This record gives sequence, C-alpha cells and structure tokens, in this order.
Amino acid sequence: MDGFERFAHGQLITLFSATNYCGTANNAGAILVVGRGLVIVPKLIHPLPPPVNSPESSPERAMDATWMQELNIQRPPTPTRGRPHSAGDRNSLAYI
Repeated sequence: MDGFERFAHGQLITLFSATNYCGTANNAGAILVVGRGLVIVPKLIHPLPPPVNSPESSPERAMDATWMQELNIQRPPTPTRGRPHSAGDRNSLAYI
C-alpha cells in the first residue's frame, strides 16, 4: 500500500495512518499537507525495518503473526450498515 489512495477522480482521498499495520502489512502511512491555494500534497511515512536482533524478527514472532492471520481469516466479515435516513429522523446518523 502506498499510504493513500485516491477515489472519485481525486475528490476523495483515503489515508493509511499506521505504518506496518499490526506488524503484518508492511504498508506506508501518509499525511496530507494543505498548502496555499488549497493545494493538497500527500507525504508518505515509510515503516522502519525491525532491528536484526529484535523480537519482531524472531521465528516465534513469525508464528504469532501466522496465528493472527489465520484468526482473521476465520472471523466473519463485518456486516454492512444501512444508509442514513433523512435529516429529519432523530434516530438516524445524519441527525447527529
């Protein structure tokens, strides 16, 4: 992952704020810099490699990561939410 993704012809930008997500993704993070004239420039934050003698690089850590990935595969997907109701409905998310 590049730290950010653009959607809808650049009208929507999704940022990944955590580098090396959960120690398994090895992804970059990003921040948005808003300059003069509202020019938006994404700046990448690359993950640091683990030190050679760190617990993250040990075989036991690799087994832990494999166990966690297996657990995530077996987990049921998060159910989708319905669309918010009209703004006049006090029970809708749009009311908040």
